[in-house]
Amino acid sequence: MGVPKTAADYKLPRPEKLVDGMVYDENLEKGMREVFHKAAISEKQAACLAENFNRLQEAIFTEQQKAAEAQLDKDIAELHNSPEWKGDELRASNVAVLTALDKFGGPDLKKLLADQKIADGEKIDDGKLWAQLGFDPSQRRIWRRIAKELKLDTIPKGEGPGVKEAGGKPGRYNHPDSKKLFKGSS
Repeated sequence: MGVPKTAADYKLPRPEKLVDGMVYDENLEKGMREVFHKAAISEKQAACLAENFNRLQEAIFTEQQKAAEAQLDKDIAELHNSPEWKGDELRASNVAVLTALDKFGGPDLKKLLADQKIADGEKIDDGKLWAQLGFDPSQRRIWRRIAKELKLDTIPKGEGPGVKEAGGKPGRYNHPDSKKLFKGSS
């Protein structure tokens, strides 16, 4: 097997199945074909290089995913152990974030949060779910501060899903801007 007539004539191997979240890059493959042709690399050599490159890309992608996941776990643990979020304050802080998002978010964000049922039960305290929705711990801290500055985090006596009332007793959260988020909660 010699050098193909054109760059497009290279028959390069592709992975049969990519790692979850990884996308095959057609433009990269096209660029590799052009480099191989310019360097007069045989089709056999090009196939070997492409196959090894694909394997290396998958390994790098997998390691990056693991590192990102470990960092997210660390960031969530750090957030959940900070004073405003620790213990009983976790639910109150997440409710405050959700209240601020409901007040200032657009229709698409409100629909996303409703579709994911983030206000239902324990989901509101799931740091990974929040991150999947685009609210990593730093984003949640910012929205918590917004809620606090605008007094959206005050918990008047009354209603809320397991959130402490101002008097320290469990009750129902009834802030006017978020009561509708927790219809039927107890």
